[in-house]
Amino acid sequence: MKIFNILLTFLVLVGFLMKPVFAQTASEPTTMEEMMAIIHTDDDRGSPEQNSTVIEPQETIDTIESEEEPKQQHESQPESQSIKPILQEETILQTEEPKKVEESTIVVPSVDTQPMSNCQQKALCVANLLSQQMLSPDFAQTHANPYTANAPWLVVGAQSQSMKYYDAWGRLVKTYPVSTAKNGVGEVENTYQTPRGHHKICEKIGEGVESRTIFSRRQATQWKYSEQLHKENPKKDWILTRIMWLCGQEEGKNKGYNQYGQVVDSYKRYIYIHGAGDHAPFGVAPSSLGCVRMVSEDVIELFNESNLGMDVLIKEFE
Repeated sequence: MKIFNILLTFLVLVGFLMKPVFAQTASEPTTMEEMMAIIHTDDDRGSPEQNSTVIEPQETIDTIESEEEPKQQHESQPESQSIKPILQEETILQTEEPKKVEESTIVVPSVDTQPMSNCQQKALCVANLLSQQMLSPDFAQTHANPYTANAPWLVVGAQSQSMKYYDAWGRLVKTYPVSTAKNGVGEVENTYQTPRGHHKICEKIGEGVESRTIFSRRQATQWKYSEQLHKENPKKDWILTRIMWLCGQEEGKNKGYNQYGQVVDSYKRYIYIHGAGDHAPFGVAPSSLGCVRMVSEDVIELFNESNLGMDVLIKEFE
């Protein structure tokens, strides 16, 4: 209400000052009396300090300034002591307004939220997948087949008395306990040693035969292995359940003859992966006459998973 009264007083003063321009017939004494009456009326509303303190809403001040500025550009007001408080108040408002605008102006940095294309999304997914695989223990322990690309293979360790089955990706599928030759490793015929190096499965014998079936000269018999039978024939090298016949792939080492003319051919030496009796120390100690012995249940599983031509690497220190 006080702001409205101030605005009304200001408009009355402006109208009074502009009155001589449009109505020159008015007499000077009458005009001064009216002006003094209006000025005294304005003084009764309060001091300049009070008028400046009661103007609180910023929006109302902005409205007054926007209405006053056009009128001030087209009029010339005589300086008088009575209207100086109003002019001083306008000067204060005009000087303070830029500061308030500067304080309220907050520069917000723009953020690039442009969506990625399908190509970028796919590339990001592939990068994440590769990084996860490279950091995973399975990826660090892969052993790809060095002889046949993208093919499963076997690694027999004479030292660890184990056989590791790797899939086509080189990931370890299973580790089987085995028992190699009690005479150690070697390739020469009649040494009864397990040959080293690269081999392949050349023949598979015994498909569909019952577990613990005894083989003689690679032929399944009607007899089955038992502990009693082993006690009666303790020195017998029992060949049971399945046979996977190995042939060497390294000429002069485990295939054909060596530089001294000795037979080093694993196939001619009848080197097998085969099942054996429960008496064999699988995974603990070597005990065979050159072959790789396995538990009957394990050799059946491997027989079903393997194929002709599967790579087999026999290592001394593995």
